[in-house]
Amino acid sequence: KYDIGGGSGTIDAGTILDALDIAFMGTLEFRKNKWSLLADLIYLDLSNSNFSQVGLPGGGTWQTEVDLRLTGWQLGLYGGYRLYRSERARLDLLGGGRYLSLDADARLATSGPLPDRDLRRSTDVWDGIVGFRGVVDLGNHWFLPYHADVGTGGSDLTWQAMVGVGYDLGWGDATMLYRHLEWDQGEDE
Repeated sequence: KYDIGGGSGTIDAGTILDALDIAFMGTLEFRKNKWSLLADLIYLDLSNSNFSQVGLPGGGTWQTEVDLRLTGWQLGLYGGYRLYRSERARLDLLGGGRYLSLDADARLATSGPLPDRDLRRSTDVWDGIVGFRGVVDLGNHWFLPYHADVGTGGSDLTWQAMVGVGYDLGWGDATMLYRHLEWDQGEDE
């Protein structure tokens, strides 16, 4: 859902994929005995343009072009403590913070009597987070990771749920995940 200047609407996933310029997601973990530190980073850059022409009564045309760009960063920093460990499973309790930075830019250019217009909206939000994460070992280097957390602070509510399948390469892990990450900024945002 998006909101620019009092109007709002919904963008479907296909439109987002068509507009995707670049995205990156990475996680780094340090562990000593039962304690861990975790950094989680997401970056995305989306842009799209639309050009249209409208015929005017009496001849002539009015041309419009709209350029949209959205860039965003999410950084999660967590400390963890191992609550449970067996030969096949591990569970950690997490606490920390999550930062969100979004910049939305829109430019409307017309060949008609209206002036060109630039719109910009930014948000920066810090939230405190509590949650858990763990892994279930399937054997033969395969594992099932999971993560869930919830928090508040700069936003009314933020939460995340993640589950996937991974393979231990020896020097690192290759993981395919489903991840849902959400912020509720309340009615005023």
